[in-house]
Amino acid sequence: MAQNVMGNSQLLLLGLSLLVLLVYSQTRPGWERFQRFKNQHVRYPKHLASNNDQYCMMEMKWVNDYNNACKGFNSFLHNQTQNIINVCFHPNIFCRNNETNCHRSIFRNSITECRSAGGQYPDCYYNGTAVRKYFVVACIPISPSGRLLPVHLDSTFWNPGQVFLLPPP
Repeated sequence: MAQNVMGNSQLLLLGLSLLVLLVYSQTRPGWERFQRFKNQHVRYPKHLASNNDQYCMMEMKWVNDYNNACKGFNSFLHNQTQNIINVCFHPNIFCRNNETNCHRSIFRNSITECRSAGGQYPDCYYNGTAVRKYFVVACIPISPSGRLLPVHLDSTFWNPGQVFLLPPP
């Protein structure tokens, strides 16, 4: 009888462990979008390359492998992820698609812009340009905490007056 109780206890413990593992392994809604944003747009520190064209060729491979296609244009933000996340706490502004969940950086950021120079996947070619610009990100609340995280790089720009704040409620 003692072995039966011991066996049942072990089975119960195993079942509870699997349940806890299942609950904690569930991805939070929106988390994948944040991870994809980071993979497509955040490179800190900027990796070394002989020039910006080579940098784009190297980094765009990872971006292009996601969709198995040569992306026409992409910007890489060279700042710590937390600094980019903090932009989500700046005032809301209009996004290019007229949604209102965008936020503008208050600082110029080191950015590498990669523009397609031709080729066909997987042999994509890029011209790269290093710039210091402001940027706008779209942010969404990630469950269950409701913490705002960036999920889309909406635009980059030279002049902070180019972006329009929402009117006060």
